[in-house]
Amino acid sequence: MKLTYLASVLMLTLAYALAGHLVVSMGLHAQVVPLWVPAGIGLGTLWYYGSKLWPGVFLGNLLFNLSIHWRWQNTLNFDESLQALVMALGASAHVLLAFYLLRPRIHNLFQLAKEEDAFFFVLYAGALTSLVSAGIGSSALHFIGQSEYANTSWWDSAFSWWMGDTFGAVLVTPVVLLMLRCFHQGYLCFSYRAQALPLPVISGDSKDQDHHHWQSNNDRRLFILLLGIALGVILLNYFYLQQQREQLSAHFAKDVQVVEARLQAWMQKNLKDLSSLERQYTQNQGLTPTEFRDATWQIFRTNPSVRAYSWDPLIHIDQRQTFEQDTRTLLARSDYQVRGETLSGHQLDHLLLPVKYVEPLYVNQAALGFNLLSKEDRQRWVIQAQSQSGPIATQILRLVQDQQQPAFLILHPVYQQAGEALMTSSKHLAGYMVGVFTVDSLIKLALQEANLNFVAVSAYERSASTPFYQTRVGLGQDIQNLPLHEKFTIEVAHQHWHLHIQAGHNYLSANQGSSVYHVQSLLVLIACLATAVLLTTHSREYTLAAKVQRKTQDLNYLARHDILTGLPNRLFLQEKVAALLSQTPSKSFALFFIDLDRFKIINDSLGHQVGDDLLNAVGHYLTQVLPKEGDLIRNGGDEFVFIYPFARHHSAEENACLAQEVAETILCLGQYTFDLKQLALQVTSSVGISLSPKHGTTLDALIKHADTAMYAAKAQGKNTYAFYTEEQTDVTVRYFALEQDLRSALLQDNELTLHYQPQFKLNIYGDAYLSGFEALVRWHHPQQGWLSPGEFIPLAEETRLIIPLGWKVIELACQQIRLWLDAGYHPPLVAVNISALQLLQSDFNTKLDSLVHHYGLQAEHLELEITESLLMQDPEYTENKLHQLRHAGYRLALDDFGTGYSSLHRLKRLPLDRLKIDRSFVQDIGQCKEDEAIIQTVLQLGTSLGMQVLAEGIETQEQLMFLARRGCHEVQGFLLGRPQAASECNFLLAAEHLDGLKTPQLTHHVS
Repeated sequence: MKLTYLASVLMLTLAYALAGHLVVSMGLHAQVVPLWVPAGIGLGTLWYYGSKLWPGVFLGNLLFNLSIHWRWQNTLNFDESLQALVMALGASAHVLLAFYLLRPRIHNLFQLAKEEDAFFFVLYAGALTSLVSAGIGSSALHFIGQSEYANTSWWDSAFSWWMGDTFGAVLVTPVVLLMLRCFHQGYLCFSYRAQALPLPVISGDSKDQDHHHWQSNNDRRLFILLLGIALGVILLNYFYLQQQREQLSAHFAKDVQVVEARLQAWMQKNLKDLSSLERQYTQNQGLTPTEFRDATWQIFRTNPSVRAYSWDPLIHIDQRQTFEQDTRTLLARSDYQVRGETLSGHQLDHLLLPVKYVEPLYVNQAALGFNLLSKEDRQRWVIQAQSQSGPIATQILRLVQDQQQPAFLILHPVYQQAGEALMTSSKHLAGYMVGVFTVDSLIKLALQEANLNFVAVSAYERSASTPFYQTRVGLGQDIQNLPLHEKFTIEVAHQHWHLHIQAGHNYLSANQGSSVYHVQSLLVLIACLATAVLLTTHSREYTLAAKVQRKTQDLNYLARHDILTGLPNRLFLQEKVAALLSQTPSKSFALFFIDLDRFKIINDSLGHQVGDDLLNAVGHYLTQVLPKEGDLIRNGGDEFVFIYPFARHHSAEENACLAQEVAETILCLGQYTFDLKQLALQVTSSVGISLSPKHGTTLDALIKHADTAMYAAKAQGKNTYAFYTEEQTDVTVRYFALEQDLRSALLQDNELTLHYQPQFKLNIYGDAYLSGFEALVRWHHPQQGWLSPGEFIPLAEETRLIIPLGWKVIELACQQIRLWLDAGYHPPLVAVNISALQLLQSDFNTKLDSLVHHYGLQAEHLELEITESLLMQDPEYTENKLHQLRHAGYRLALDDFGTGYSSLHRLKRLPLDRLKIDRSFVQDIGQCKEDEAIIQTVLQLGTSLGMQVLAEGIETQEQLMFLARRGCHEVQGFLLGRPQAASECNFLLAAEHLDGLKTPQLTHHVS
């Protein structure tokens, strides 16, 4: 379909203008429109059809700018028209220059002859030629007519302009070219059928277009990618500018709040100044003209919002001539007289309220002698002020001195004691101090103090639909659709004003963040780079076929080998085992499941990079030492699998011996030192072995059984191997069942209970007094009965159930303390054991406080026992947590002291209340001098650090007396009391103290 030249120009004009309006509607305001899509529409159209269509670009740009001026200003003057004309010339020069620079070098944009042509396209289409339109357009804005862009620099405008044209010319141009080519050839680029059609070469020479072809599916893909990038950048810019708009809205609301506060402050100052004049008059029993002038001029110097002050005395109409004569003499003005007669028919028709003094006099002489009661509205306000016995503001009026300025008066009544009252019986109204204020000065003063510019202000009286004051300086004529606006109401001495403040476009520009251009520059840069890469990639597509073929040859290897170590992976393992089992008869082999011991500690302490290097080194080592007829596979993580096929003539016993030899070879790993980045590391392994077909005839069964055997090896102390047996499966099943039962028990209320072992204070005579309890968890299994902690605590630690179990213990302890308190007992503190996993939770302190407060307890009721091993896990974090707990009021104890590797340097920094000597040192008292020396050293250490020392495991009188004589503070053990149910502890709580716990009989009674 051929279009006439005029129709083509018209269509380009409309497309250009409509695209411009669409982009502006997605921007923040007129000066932040950096993604100028029309530039690409113009350049793409000229590149496809030829430079003869350049008038369409000129007219489209001109139409857009004229319509924008009309839309925002509602007028169109000569300067604005000239601006639009110059900017249209700049846009036309940009696309024409780009066209003539690109045409000789790039014949087909989508089949680039050289890779660097994509760079020249970005340079010539956007970065270089956009300088022309940016310079001309920005100059037109700033130097033609009275610029509304004075708040922004020429460089800012030019940079924004340059970004926008660069984006449009670089990214939108290829999109437009593809659309025009699809339209010209008469098929849709979005068709899902892949068929080869002859397509024109995209250049200005239409004669060459029939000699080139392109695949429609390639066009469609490129079009979608380019369009996706363009839309993505535009949408990112749109959402970012929307965020900026919200921030500006909040900023504007704060600015308006400041204006409101300043207006209220000036209103209060005006009332205060009037009150000051009233007090001076009352205290001095009147004011002379000089005194009035001095008092008011002091106010004028500090209050620029006031227009004038006047003193208007209230006189009887019979005293008019006397008042006029006295005032002429007082003011030295022979022409002074009361002007205007009081309106009749009101309660004040026998009174006059003339202006006697007015300041500044030289601009307000016309107001002298004016009788306020001669005007109906003034008379009404006078009556209202008298009835309110206080100041009152008038409605908006026109001043006698200046009919053009909306103003208002504040009438402050002045009362005097004694004398003949005119309107009251106890005091008489002497007159009114009147302040005259212009609305314009007040509002401009508040705006100035709030530093708020480029706004339109409209003020309305109560219930009025037409503003009595309106300003739109620098905002043009259309203020109905300004983007930001706020409303508020202020009270002016019983009058109410409603103010509507709207922000103009220049307000948005003046307050935009500097990050706007940074973000948009990044978006434009990304778009340009993406376009260059896509065009280059599209042109080189035929070269990718060879690379794909080479890559395909590598896929088979990569699919079956581990990327880190280069060893075969699980897919290879599956195929290898399937091949061995498919042989007739099936070939016997051993499967070794190798797991590195404590590898997680290496990862966590030295980092994953060291861990990866170690895995690589271990794989290389095992490859070197293991039999070559086997295959070493990395199963994942720190797990390796070795498949070792046996000779067919070997017996089962010989195969087992060979498997044992291979396993011992693997265990030699622990004797080898790996040098990794100046680190010398040794690592051991645990090996599980399953034999085929004895232990399974499928890969899953063999892997499962070897894995079970490996865990059995770890249970034996690690660094060993184990063959699979059925008993191991039974143990695993029981272990799993016990884990499930423990999970269920944590949800029940009656399976997990606490027993409490008493703790006693000890004096040098061996007397013991109850000082606390240690809470010890017991599990009454529904089928197995009572289980000792040694049977399920290790399981809980391994499965991380120790965390909910720990919270269960704390909650049960808090419940029991609450019961004791409700029963009238005064229980000492209860000690609970805290695991490392539980304490290192980020919300441990908060959750503990919540639980304690839930039961109405104090932190002092609990003592938290930690172990030395906990101090080695993230020491700094642990120390910080302990200080927080101590600050909250909890007591802290270090359990099993002496069995770990505590740092004495760190120990002195910890907020501990008590050290607990492990029972392993106590049980050999009287038999091992070394243990006795250690106990005495710990006692001295604890005392010197201000900590209580408690010895565990007291079972004999000899141990008790030894500790008493050495000054041990507290003890616990079977000699003094076994762990017992809470109900059995009540008699201990009922006694105030226990004496003479020296004999087994008394001890038995206590326990």
